[in-house]
Formats: sequence, C-alpha cells, structure tokens
Amino acid sequence: MFQRLLSRTETVIWAALIVLLPVTSLPLISHLAGGTMVAPPSAFLAILLVIFWLLPALWRGGRLPGAVLPLLAFVGLSLIVSLAAFFFPVPMFRDTPIWRSELEGFITLGMGVCVFLAAAARPQKPERLGWLLRLVNWSGLVMLVWVILQTVFWQTQRSFPAWMHTVQSWLTLNELYKGRASGFAFEPSWLAHQLNMLYLPIWAAASFLRISVHRGRVFRLSFENLLLLGGVAALWFSYSRVGLLAFLISLGYLLWLFNRWLHGWLGHSVERIPWLAQLGRRRVSALLIGLMLAVYLALFFIAATLLSKFDPRMAKLFDFTVLRQMDFMAYANQLIFAERVVYWKTGWDIWNDHPLGVGLGNAGYYFPQKMSAFGWGLLETNTVMSRMSGIPNVKSLWVRLLAETGIAGFALYVGWLFSVWKSAAGLRKDTPAALRIAGLAGQLAIVALLVEGFSLDTFGLPYLWLTFGLAVTAFRLGKTQATPGAITP
Repeated sequence: MFQRLLSRTETVIWAALIVLLPVTSLPLISHLAGGTMVAPPSAFLAILLVIFWLLPALWRGGRLPGAVLPLLAFVGLSLIVSLAAFFFPVPMFRDTPIWRSELEGFITLGMGVCVFLAAAARPQKPERLGWLLRLVNWSGLVMLVWVILQTVFWQTQRSFPAWMHTVQSWLTLNELYKGRASGFAFEPSWLAHQLNMLYLPIWAAASFLRISVHRGRVFRLSFENLLLLGGVAALWFSYSRVGLLAFLISLGYLLWLFNRWLHGWLGHSVERIPWLAQLGRRRVSALLIGLMLAVYLALFFIAATLLSKFDPRMAKLFDFTVLRQMDFMAYANQLIFAERVVYWKTGWDIWNDHPLGVGLGNAGYYFPQKMSAFGWGLLETNTVMSRMSGIPNVKSLWVRLLAETGIAGFALYVGWLFSVWKSAAGLRKDTPAALRIAGLAGQLAIVALLVEGFSLDTFGLPYLWLTFGLAVTAFRLGKTQATPGAITP
C-alpha cells in the first residue's frame, strides 16, 4: 500500500515538473530564494525526486548511468576550485561576501544536476518515457498558445489586456515585453533558450524521423509536426538573435543527417541510374555537399535578411562601413550586442590570469579590474558596474566555465556533453519511437548549445538538463528493450 502511494506520488510530481516547464521565474519561489531571477519550479520538483526516490533507489543497490560520472567529476572539481578561492586575494566588490556568490552558484548547479539525475535514472520503461514526452508536448502547446496571444494582441493593438498582465504577474517576475514574445519566461531570450534546449529538439526529432508519441494526425501531420511549426514561429517572434542562430545550427545538423542518408541511397543506386553513373560517386558526393551548403547558406541569409527588416537592432546588419573604418567592437555596438562581447572578453581575460579558475560565482568580482575602457563607455555595462547592486556575470556558459572552473572544469563539462552525445548516438534504429526521439533530441540540443552557450550562463534553468537526461535514459532502455513494432507509423 505504501509503495503504491509512493509510486503515484512520484508520478504526480513528474507530471507537475513537466507541466510547469515553461515557467522560469515563479514569484513565490523567487521570494523564498531571496529574490533570484532563476526560480523554475520544475527544478525544485526534481530535487524532491532525487531526495525521496532516486537516493533510496541507489541505497537499495541501484546504479547511475555512466554518463553521470563526468558530471559528478565536474561538480567535485568546481567545489575544490571554489574552496581554494578562500585562500587567494579575491577583490571585494559591493560588500557581497564570496561565500554567498559561491553558494548561489552551487545551488543553481545543484538544481540542474538534480534535473539531469532524475531524468537519466528514474524512467524504467519506454512507455514511461513516451508518457513524459507527451507531457512535454502538451506543456509546449500551452506555452505556444500564450505566445500566440502575446503576439496577436501586440501586433493588432500595440498593448495587452489587463487580464494578461495579471496572469503574467502570477507566473513570472517580469512584465510582458513590448514587441517581443516571452511566453511564461522571464525574458524573450529565456523563451528562445527553452525552445532550443527542449521543445524544438523533441519536435524536430520526431518530425525528421517521421514518428510520433501520439496516435492521431491532422491532414497527415503529426502533433509534433504542428508543434514544430508553432515553435519556429514562437522563436521568431521572440526576436532572440542567438536563439535563431542556434536553431539554424541544429537545422544544419539535420540537413547533414539527411545528406548522409541521401548519399548512402545514391551510392546504392548510382549504377542503376544512367546519369548518376556518368557522374561517378565522387562527383555525386561533391554535388550533394555543395547542395547542402548552398541550402544552409540560403536559409541563413534569408533569416538574417528578414531579421534585419523586423528587428530594429539588426537594421544595420549588412552595413559594414563601421567595421571597415573602425573595428569589430564598433560594428557590434552598431548591432546592439557590444555589451555581450565586452562581458565575454572580460571573462576571457579573467581566465587568462587564472587558468585554474576563480571559483563558481566569483568572476564578477574581477570585472572592475578586467573590463576594457570600451566597456566602461557603454550605457548597459556602465549601469551594471556603477548603479546595480548585484555581481555581474560573463553572459556566456563557455566563458564562465573557463573563468570560474578553469581549463580542467571546462574539459570535464565538455567531456560530459560528449558522453551524452555518445549515448544519444548509440540508439538502434529498431528501438521504440520515444527512445529514438529522445536520442536525436539530445543531439540537436547539444548542437544548439554550441551557440546558446553564448547567450546564457546559468546552470539553474532545467531545459538542457532534462533533454540530456532523457537522451541518456533512452540509451539505457534501448540496450535492453528493442521492439520493432512499437514505432508509431
């Protein structure tokens, strides 16, 4: 009786975790956590899953997937580097003690690790994983409906009704953005992040593989096909430049997979098709590679052109006069992303002086010393340094890893990503639909993270952790369960 109740409670928590994924900054949790912007309820529910279900299972003899080991090594190294920071002269800044910054860093890292552990170790059957993916799809639908409402009201009325402001205030710390869709996220770039790290990879993977975890279809289109179209539209109306670039990169990976399949098919057919036989295999291969690059560059150019027409920040995207006359920083300032470049360069300079890292959460203490004169002349960075009370950050996951955990921490984190990639790529073609979707989604999320890592630097948002965890558990289940008939036609 108790075990049945425990199992049902776990199911309810999992359902709540997935349903609340679109919410990134729940006011109630933020107030309890001291006013932090990163307050996703899903991450806190994952902590409950780890404490009350995963740890007891490990105590009874359960085992963690091998992909967890590099991540645990990264956490251990981060702890060592952060403790070592107390023995070195870290500059004081705004009366914020070092222990508080490090504690906040480890809390957000712990939240992410708990999401990954819960997703990588708990689902025991492909049916369970399929149920989780269906919940993700339904939560994504709710988020897309809210994005559509934001877009429609702004495009038609240039304002939002009072009830939308009320609902938004219940679910996030920030107000509705004028001109940009933010969903239930704190800001539009966070909406792009959750789309690129979770929703779009799942929907694109299901569409590319032509399979689904749902049964019904509308005009031969699966639920994931329709969600993918809505997700791309939501990403567009967020006007997140890094988000759009990240999606194009992941789309390029799908084009490469299609090109590889087409190359293999033509390789078997080249002798049977006269005009292909005349070209030869090498010319056919070169033709396919050139065609793929042409398609990808055309997509990139079309997206950049449209963005320059609709987003005022990109209006001078193709105006290279400043770049020729001055330098890249002036060109970046023209496109209103020079501040981000300043943050990245500052973090890079911190790492150059401290190759072993300055400790998790401590990079901001070195900003007054390391930020360039050009950065002090920018309005945003000058405001952050002179008027705001918080400790600044480097705005990039990759640069933060180098600056705060050193080259060893960066290597361990990349090693963990590689182990997730190997797990996702190791799924057989005869595994159930849910497993194949989760595996390819993990790969797409890693590809998108290469770019997304230059937009956000927090560990606390659950999306990449959940996607990677589902990819790992898909590989684990795929090794022991392969049912060819389980794929939805």
